[in-house]
Amino acid sequence: MTVAALLPLLAFAGFAAITALEAYRAVDNARLQATARAVAAAVDAQIGSHVTALQALANSPLLDDPQDAAAFATRIRPWAETVGGWLVVLDQPPSYRPLANTLTLSGPTLPETLPQQAREALAQALGSVFESGRPAVSDLFDGPFAAQPVLTITVPIDREGQPRRALALGFPPGSLFALLERQELPPGTAAAIIHGRLRVLAQSQDREGRFIGVAAPDWLAPLLADTQRALIVGPGLGTGPDNVYAAERLTQAPGWMVGAYERRALQDASAWVVMRLLIVGSFAVSLGLGIAVWANRREAVLKARQQAEALLAGRAEVERLHGGLPAMIFLRDLKPDGTDRLIYRGGVLRR
Repeated sequence: MTVAALLPLLAFAGFAAITALEAYRAVDNARLQATARAVAAAVDAQIGSHVTALQALANSPLLDDPQDAAAFATRIRPWAETVGGWLVVLDQPPSYRPLANTLTLSGPTLPETLPQQAREALAQALGSVFESGRPAVSDLFDGPFAAQPVLTITVPIDREGQPRRALALGFPPGSLFALLERQELPPGTAAAIIHGRLRVLAQSQDREGRFIGVAAPDWLAPLLADTQRALIVGPGLGTGPDNVYAAERLTQAPGWMVGAYERRALQDASAWVVMRLLIVGSFAVSLGLGIAVWANRREAVLKARQQAEALLAGRAEVERLHGGLPAMIFLRDLKPDGTDRLIYRGGVLRR
């Protein structure tokens, strides 16, 4: 009976443990999505601040005359170094002739024309700025002004009566790693910034930059195509197989996304810690209830035994009193057919 009474409790405890496991995973995934959202907000904020600064610089009077671009570069070079990059003033396409470059600050020695490959790279990275007149953030490309893969944030320079020019801030992807490194990521969680052509720009655990420019897995493409946040499971970038990814697209760099991910095994291990606590707690409760049922049953049996002993003692006392009387006392059961049955005589009770 005790086991039967405990079976529903044990079944409920098992159901509660499974439900708690699923809820814990849901909370873990929600935390992962919140991490991706926070890191994406930090990246957007940094890019947005650069865009705002570049737009203000593009209105400088020193850029009214293309001949003054070198003087502009001289003045603005300290700011470019502060943000970890360099500034280039570019002429209109298709030449994209550099009018000034804070990397060299030697306007007369800048090439009048760029190699075809360099012009193609600039056209792909900056072409939309000249076409739309809006700021743009490039994907990773081999820039003609620095011997390394670079990213650019570019704004237009518009003056009445003059062809559109552009002001570009170039910077290495390493500055994005520095941004990721400043984020307080939960233990076991990594973050990566990936551009629209599925190339890694930075990964929070990649201090040496081994993953810069590495192709991200193709199965990440649905996350870039989705306009909302998403979760997906797949191999990690430097963290082994079977990771849970949460992705957040950037608003300042359309096509870019931030992925926060952690190993599924770590999630399961954390969840099973909670499961073990629930199982131990359920066992302790069941054991306590079992002990309580056993104790109550023992107490009931003890009370029944005490009552039976009291009845026997009472009967013995009645027999003792009747046996001491100076007369015979008897009790017979008379039946209609004339027969009788002796029930009691002289203090003796028939059982």
